[in-house]
Amino acid sequence: MELLKEMLQKPSISGFEKNLQEFLVKRFIDAGLDTNVSPLGNIEARKIGKYPFTILLDAHYDQIGMVVKKIEDNGFIRVHNIGGIDPNVIPGGRYTILGKEEVPAIAATKPPHLMLPGEKDKPIPLRDILLDPAMTRKELLKVIDIGDPIFFAFEPFTAGDFLVGPGIDNKGGLWILLEIAEFLKNFDPVPTVIFRSTVQEEVGIRGASTDANDIIDLAIVIDATFAKQKGADEDRTFPSDTLALMFGPNYSRKYNHQLEKLAEEHSIKCVREIEESVRGTNAYQYSISGNHATVGISFPVYSMHSPGEAVRMDVLKRISDLIKYFIQDFKGVQ
Repeated sequence: MELLKEMLQKPSISGFEKNLQEFLVKRFIDAGLDTNVSPLGNIEARKIGKYPFTILLDAHYDQIGMVVKKIEDNGFIRVHNIGGIDPNVIPGGRYTILGKEEVPAIAATKPPHLMLPGEKDKPIPLRDILLDPAMTRKELLKVIDIGDPIFFAFEPFTAGDFLVGPGIDNKGGLWILLEIAEFLKNFDPVPTVIFRSTVQEEVGIRGASTDANDIIDLAIVIDATFAKQKGADEDRTFPSDTLALMFGPNYSRKYNHQLEKLAEEHSIKCVREIEESVRGTNAYQYSISGNHATVGISFPVYSMHSPGEAVRMDVLKRISDLIKYFIQDFKGVQ
């Protein structure tokens, strides 16, 4: 859990992933893997197997955030979103502007006493949200600029079985990759295993699209899905204590069935998430590119795309274990 907490505190806003990139590269190298970074920023680490079959494990490492759009004369900052942020979660929050220096700010909000009739019931448009760094425009221009990324300044914490913090989508997936990488330090797999941490998934699955035509046999994509919560569509949400396997025309029934069988053998709770066409994860890009099979494995998250996303750590551990069992049991193409 401490490893994931550490990653949650490292900004990796889409297009600005460098801070976390250096951390991940070191972890993969320390695991003894041949590691490189593409010009776009995708990280790839691999362990060569004994059999001509390649399994790709993919988890994007970018997260949602904001960017400085304008610095007003009075020092307030107008913002633009990076990825799918609900503007309703922004007011009153703490943020860090990542410029030449880190600048703390709060999202200014009008007290309810001063709101006009009807304002309380209306969502605040993103264009009307202002960050207040308590600095003059002259002071700000020395340390930040238009286009600088903005990170949720939210301290991760545990609550029962849950870890809460910003960027669990998809640093939870990264934690799984790093767990499996550590496992392979002392295990020689039959198939070649490639770990790929991709950039810019949150702004159009751009990272996966640059490498989706690689020669691989099976792509296993790990990402977040929606936990059951009040007011949410029952058909699109899943119990927080289970993992979800993606089922649909884009996904391999053969390997899904193998994973379901392994989950049953090892008492791992598993449900099916039906996707009849596409979803906003890297699994879509891999499924339509190249000549390989694709599997999607998801972990349910509460309050997705907010500063306080929440996931059960035991579910992340079960996904890691399931993939380890799959690699261990692999004897060749049947």
